[in-house]
Amino acid sequence: MNPHYETAKVAAEQWLNSYGIDNIEKVKKAQFPLLAAMGHCTADAKRLYVLANYYQWVFIYDDYFDNGKWSKSSEDARHAADLTINVLRDPETFTKTSFLPADMLRSFMLDIHETATERCQQRLVKHFQNFINAAVEQVINRSKDIDLSIDSYIKLRRQTGALSSVYDLVQYDLNLDVPDEVLHNPTMKKLALYINDICCWANDIYSFNIEQAWGETHNLVIISMGEGRSLQESIDFVGDRVKERFNAYVSEKEKIPSWGSKIDQDVATYLAAVEQWAIGFIHWSFATERYFGKSHEEVKKTRVVTLLPRKKA
Repeated sequence: MNPHYETAKVAAEQWLNSYGIDNIEKVKKAQFPLLAAMGHCTADAKRLYVLANYYQWVFIYDDYFDNGKWSKSSEDARHAADLTINVLRDPETFTKTSFLPADMLRSFMLDIHETATERCQQRLVKHFQNFINAAVEQVINRSKDIDLSIDSYIKLRRQTGALSSVYDLVQYDLNLDVPDEVLHNPTMKKLALYINDICCWANDIYSFNIEQAWGETHNLVIISMGEGRSLQESIDFVGDRVKERFNAYVSEKEKIPSWGSKIDQDVATYLAAVEQWAIGFIHWSFATERYFGKSHEEVKKTRVVTLLPRKKA
């Protein structure tokens, strides 16, 4: 746990309150500053505050596309995405809009410009755009009732999970600047992919109950059920794939090449922090009401979940 958690939590909640968000209590119950503190244990107070704001922003942005007015119209979703991308490209001159998440992102990006390296900023812009465009693709699939196969879903999920941005923010947290040629090494790319899949697929298990209640289909458990497996078989199917990815990660990590002592140390520090983020994410998933409501501690102990009734359209 980051020792600056309480300070960052207060500041991040003040930042959140300043925007007058409709579903603010829902955001607060998820305790995203806690996710930042569990995932970024070594960040200083300023950076932890910025990171907490990022996780709050991602949830709010994603919620607009899952349940908000942009969740049904691909045209509206594309317009909102374009506004958001404009913020990424030039937050300094971006003017206030009717799309609240774009305004919130401007505040975050200005903080990033103040505290992050140039290369970190460039990577964040690239990976944010991938996440934003993937959210639009998800809306298009929903509006056209497109049923994804497991393979096509996994490809899209690797973008909607926003883990590539998390990797950038891990380096930001540590004030590291691992060279692109290192991150683009085939082994390093596989390691990033495996952690991405582990976190996203585990998240699909945790979020399944809420998403099935809302009739959402962007979930690996739900897609597995669509291929003929029962609910429990699908949970086991996804769980087994998470275990496979974990084993693949451990095996692939043995193949990391050397780039010299300085870079090797930075890579070791970076990967240890990415692993810590994944562990923190898992613990956070059971520490708040985000996925299991007030039963989150009981679910962690028993691994038994009571299905929610389907919401009326």
